[in-house]
Amino acid sequence: MRTLSSSILAFRLSLVRRKLGLSRSLQGAALLADCVLAACLTAATAYAIGPQYQVIGDPVAVGGGTLNDVVSLRLANGSEEGTGAVVGSTGPDANGFAYFAILTADHVAKAQVTQASFGVGPGEAGAAGAGPYTLTMNIWPGYQTFYLPPDPLNNPNNFPEDLSMMLAYVNVNNLTGDALTQFNRVGTPANNFLLAPFPAAIPAPGNSAPANQKFTQLGYGVAGIYNTAMNRYREIAPTPDDARRFQNNTVTTIRGNNIPNYGRYYEPQVVWIYSAPSAAGGGEASNGDSGGPFLTGGTTAPLNATSVSVKPSFDDNTDPNNPLEPGVAIDVKLNFTDYVSAVFVTGNGDLTTDGTKGGAGVPLVQTRDRTTGSLDWALYYANNPTLIPEPGTWAIVWLGAGICGLYTLTKRHRKLEQGHGSQAVYDPDAVVPPLPVQLV
Repeated sequence: MRTLSSSILAFRLSLVRRKLGLSRSLQGAALLADCVLAACLTAATAYAIGPQYQVIGDPVAVGGGTLNDVVSLRLANGSEEGTGAVVGSTGPDANGFAYFAILTADHVAKAQVTQASFGVGPGEAGAAGAGPYTLTMNIWPGYQTFYLPPDPLNNPNNFPEDLSMMLAYVNVNNLTGDALTQFNRVGTPANNFLLAPFPAAIPAPGNSAPANQKFTQLGYGVAGIYNTAMNRYREIAPTPDDARRFQNNTVTTIRGNNIPNYGRYYEPQVVWIYSAPSAAGGGEASNGDSGGPFLTGGTTAPLNATSVSVKPSFDDNTDPNNPLEPGVAIDVKLNFTDYVSAVFVTGNGDLTTDGTKGGAGVPLVQTRDRTTGSLDWALYYANNPTLIPEPGTWAIVWLGAGICGLYTLTKRHRKLEQGHGSQAVYDPDAVVPPLPVQLV
């Protein structure tokens, strides 16, 4: 269990009392179970965006404001663990705190990430705006994970889907300069990603169907450099290098609910094959891209003359053994810039060109019921970010002044103080409002 600073703990406890209500009854068993689960589970195989020069620099191109809201999710030691997308926000409240709903992979959330960082990142020195992250928020330790209804036949262990919602927060009163500028980009309602159902039917459990759905993936993970001798892209390093990149690709197969070969989850999947880097922005995904969004729409999509594009950084291509492959354009266009309809969960980091390797994402499915539809579930928390840190009851350890107290956060909901944009303000004491629908 990571150690929390006294200031963060004090804030979290004040937020608990103000937002959710506080019960001082001990829940040792619940805390122990949560700790054991976090310690025992290992992350699913998850491989980041390549090639390395497809970096989304700052400022982002006109029409691509949502690209400011992809986020690098990092551990307490600063290492990059995964990627997420801001899909809702609220605040600042009376105390200056703003809250952000982040959609990511469950195995990223279980890794106990503590930081949400925004900006180009330091991993691609030649890209516009590259450098230390301009804005980093704290991440609340509680998160929500999506479970399909019990299915003893196909899912006897009641595994969840590899989808989670996390809550990031920051006190705007403490921001100045570049950090405040970045906050204003991230917090602009129009820049929050919209959610949409994956635009293809999901087969029955255990079945697969062919597909032909283009998408754009965003991520901060390991990049790849073209190797002439091997005629393929190889990962630069085994660890993520923190740069905001993209790849365009096509889902070729859709799987109905199944337990993947790495186990622990029960979910539908959209599968794609590695696409050779090209002027069309093809690529792969690798370590650190887990949880990154698959985009299938936007005002500048599909790919055309007005699509958002990036100017590749070629600074890393000075090694004669790693030249640019043929066909790279001066401007590489993104197929899509909005409408998150799937989340990247697994892939193959050896970027071959033999057409046999690729990756998979978990699609968002709409049923008009948040207990059965992952899209409806995600929309609920996107519209109500401050309800995220509450998986039933959960525990937080308070360490301060040499005293250890265990507190339980109970299901005592409070009305949101402030909504934004298309968000609905939720009052749990009233009739539950119909969920908004955002379609491509």
